[in-house]
Amino acid sequence: MKSMSNPIDKVPANDKKGWDETAERTLPFAKCRSLSISAALYLALASPFLLQLPMHEEVIHIRDTASWGRALAYYCHPPLYALLGKAARTLLGDSFLSLYFLGAASAVLSLFFLWRIMKALDMGGVAPFALAFIAIMPPFVHGSLLLEMEPVVLTPLLLVALLYYIRAPTNNKDAAFYLKAGFLVGLAMWAKYFFTPFLLVFSIFAYEASTGVNIKRALRNSALTLLSALVTFVPFYLAYAYFFIDGPNSFEFIALNKTQEGAPLFASGVAFFSPLTKIMAMTFWLSPFFVALFVIAAISSVTGWRRGGVENLILILIASIFFFYLLLHPYPFGELKYFYPIYPLSALFVFIFLRRELIEMRFAPALLVVAVSAVLFYMIADDPLYETLLRYRARDYTGLASYLLVYTAMNAAVFAMARLFCGCRAGMTARSTLVALSIASFLSLFASQATGQYQTRVQYGETGAKETIGFVRAAIPSWNAVVIPGDIMYYTGMEFSKTGSLTALSSDLNNWDWIIERRVNFARLAPDQVRKIDLAFEPVMDLGSYQIYRKR
Repeated sequence: MKSMSNPIDKVPANDKKGWDETAERTLPFAKCRSLSISAALYLALASPFLLQLPMHEEVIHIRDTASWGRALAYYCHPPLYALLGKAARTLLGDSFLSLYFLGAASAVLSLFFLWRIMKALDMGGVAPFALAFIAIMPPFVHGSLLLEMEPVVLTPLLLVALLYYIRAPTNNKDAAFYLKAGFLVGLAMWAKYFFTPFLLVFSIFAYEASTGVNIKRALRNSALTLLSALVTFVPFYLAYAYFFIDGPNSFEFIALNKTQEGAPLFASGVAFFSPLTKIMAMTFWLSPFFVALFVIAAISSVTGWRRGGVENLILILIASIFFFYLLLHPYPFGELKYFYPIYPLSALFVFIFLRRELIEMRFAPALLVVAVSAVLFYMIADDPLYETLLRYRARDYTGLASYLLVYTAMNAAVFAMARLFCGCRAGMTARSTLVALSIASFLSLFASQATGQYQTRVQYGETGAKETIGFVRAAIPSWNAVVIPGDIMYYTGMEFSKTGSLTALSSDLNNWDWIIERRVNFARLAPDQVRKIDLAFEPVMDLGSYQIYRKR
């Protein structure tokens, strides 16, 4: 199989400039401002979601950026994200749209650092195409709208650290270099409690140890990096937690709250289904075609490991983050935010592998493949992430199996038709065909979700939140006792005589006047609980993903 070694390294030194110039002439829009084009693509795909309310725990981030004092005493995490959020709201207005701006600015900043990494890797004319591909990846676009620390703060800071490491010549990485690299890793720790910065340090060690650096020297380098990162974070954070965090501090939160939350999941066995469901969700979010492309590139890199370059480090980092959060993080289906920043890094890795093939590809036939395939995906598959999640949470396993069968057959048929066309007329390889079909899948997913009026947490596929909030404001008196999600209640701005969640229904069902809840949460109730609700309450309205019941 083809090696992932840098094709430029195989060109005589006096011909390298000519190779780059050929690449620039071959790729359309390569002479344009690739960063500006990529940012424009990202903003065009993000814009349909900007007026959708942030839901679930994202409401916490809006609440805790209401003032500088609340942002500084940021409940259980380091305050960097909250302080940036408060700065955005101070400059742009007291609205969740200000936090969306923060996410969008972070995404554009990440594109800039990725562009610099590509320049450092001497990726030639393929860099604009790679940057545009990353800009339209669904997890990259949607991640910036989650109002979460993982994509908004962690990803650009980690990319800065990676850029600093990649740009330095191999023979010029002394102790001072690793101390500076550790400082950049330490900054990433101020985003949230993450293992990801530590995984970057581990990846640097594994990369150096596997590419000829003496083990003791690799250990020393990693130890210096880790020491610098911890000095940058730990003492200052201890002082911050002591002076600013009231009540249970962050360490108690991790040791007690998180243990109490995670232990029952592991004890019940639910966590052991998590890897499978995470892989399914990630496959639908990234498209099976891109996943196949990444696997091909990874196998090629491993088989030609000693001939590889910095792409080996990128692969180690991706694998470290992926397997750590896949196996050790207990949250079930859909919790993909913890895998950042592997989404843009995985595309970068693939395009290092594909740089020669894409430069030689004819773009007119490829665009036709993208257009036709996107229409087919939109018409037949709709949004596979939402369709599978809906059936999974409703425990409709027969429907889930049927949908997966149709979805798999459709993908196989589209790939076969695309290969027939590309092989006969376009001169595209199987791998470049997978790139075109990945783009088609991305565009189809965006079209389905934009027309479906999804909420910001689109990997959960929710609709109807605005309508539900309007109904609550107009139809439910404030003196009523209401079972209602915290995020919906927050946006209504109302204070009811009594509020609670579905768990509060078990003991005093008759003491509630209304139930407003997501239908997937009703599906999780035991059959006897559902019967009790049906006896005591009458259905009033379905609003997208929400169901509303009134006491009989």
